[in-house]
Amino acid sequence: MKPTRRLFCLIKWSLLIGTPCTIALMVAAWLWLRPNGLAYSGPLDDYIQERRGSLSSVTSFAATETWRSSEIEYLELTSSSGMHFRMAVRRPLGPQPEKLPVVILIGGFDRGHRAIKLLEEDLHMVVVALSYPYRGKTRMSGVEYLIALRELRAGLHDTPAAILLALDYLLTLPNVDGGQVELVGISLGSFFTIVAGAADPRFTRIWSLQGGADIPGLLEHTMKPKIRFRPLRACLVKLGQVLLTRLEPYQHVQHISPRPFVQINARHDVRIPQWSAEKLHASAGDPKELIWTETGHIDAARASIIADLSELVLLRIERGKSAP
Repeated sequence: MKPTRRLFCLIKWSLLIGTPCTIALMVAAWLWLRPNGLAYSGPLDDYIQERRGSLSSVTSFAATETWRSSEIEYLELTSSSGMHFRMAVRRPLGPQPEKLPVVILIGGFDRGHRAIKLLEEDLHMVVVALSYPYRGKTRMSGVEYLIALRELRAGLHDTPAAILLALDYLLTLPNVDGGQVELVGISLGSFFTIVAGAADPRFTRIWSLQGGADIPGLLEHTMKPKIRFRPLRACLVKLGQVLLTRLEPYQHVQHISPRPFVQINARHDVRIPQWSAEKLHASAGDPKELIWTETGHIDAARASIIADLSELVLLRIERGKSAP
């Protein structure tokens, strides 16, 4: 077969297979998500406030422990909406002469509240690490992923509400300074801290560590080396958009202003390329700052990068360095 005819056949079959595949996938996703997915079709802020609800209960799911010169509490918060999630609260031991700034951290699915022990320094502040309001598996095959899709999407959309409910609780504590509340998102977590930070002015500064913007572009960038067949890749990108498009960072980051937005990105990041980081920065209002590091992307195998970046943020907060 001549090369031109082979190319023509490839294009023809890509269109014949790819277009129906995309349509079928979108219809299937619509039907599967409909019982609780299409409730998201209204304003996202309304959904967040509905799921945030009010604080129904706070319980311990593990014993409080002393670690280094800090005390760590392990708490599960439940909302009147039924949403529930876990978090770890770390604070200096002993009575404090003054109220402490509070820093809320959220990273990837794998570590969640356990990231609280990645921080080596004992700092004069209350540090909180959140787990996502999702209890399902985080590492799945393709079929398992489709089965878990509805629950996963609900958990992702509930995450900004969980962040707000966590702050509701933290501001009831006697040693917390409500005038300095820092919200730090790491990698995937930056998507949700941007949404939550834009929705609630109680956060005095929002940090994005190795986050970016343009969800469809990021999905295409991530999948392209692994999935060469373009129609299949297009289907999966569309499916990813179903999960995350309402949480697109560049649609929310502008609403953080006039509060400071600080962004830290890695020049050698294979997951969040430079164009994505720059698009997020360009979308933010003033005051804003973009800091580049000479590292790769954070992942479960690179706990040292998580610790180093978190320490950079926390030390900067403690020293009282203001954003421009």
